[in-house]
Amino acid sequence: MASSVGEICNIALNHIGTDSTIASINEKSEEARQCKLLYASARDYILRKHPWSFAEKTVALSSLGSPPPDWSYRYQYPSDCVKAREIIKESRTSSDPVPFKVVAGDDLNSRVILCDKDEAYLRYTARVTNAAVFDASFVQELAWYLALQLAMPLTGKKSVRDDAVIGYRLIVGDAEATDMNEKEPDEHREAEWISGRN
Repeated sequence: MASSVGEICNIALNHIGTDSTIASINEKSEEARQCKLLYASARDYILRKHPWSFAEKTVALSSLGSPPPDWSYRYQYPSDCVKAREIIKESRTSSDPVPFKVVAGDDLNSRVILCDKDEAYLRYTARVTNAAVFDASFVQELAWYLALQLAMPLTGKKSVRDDAVIGYRLIVGDAEATDMNEKEPDEHREAEWISGRN
């Protein structure tokens, strides 16, 4: 598992066949400059597209009051949230999700969460910036995605970018499936006395 942003960037640079590596994204090289420009948005994109276990958080939401007429509650959007996943249900055995919606705040400079649940808890994917805690599968997916972002700026070759797209597509399903295999799905199961009737 990579333990630094520089190592992840170097994996990406290797994927597109550059001759150089970087010690830090703050150094004075074109590779470092492009990595610094693209890394954070690439990381957040990959965090957002899958519910990675290492980045999962659950918090009690802070009420903001004054919800719009079609919702009962308005809550503050967590500052480190990159993807709101679910409002926690009343019971683990309930199969019905709790409806919610993420919208702009009144000032248009923030986001809020609307739902009909009092004292709501949100499960979400957090913006994890410490590369030392990244899952190895996440690192592989991120490095390939970063590679396809870096390909044109650093090589100018569409063929290199096309190869990076193929590499990314090959790794993405396996990386996310590997992460999912470390979870036991919390599926609603019938009581034994019901299933025993069959």
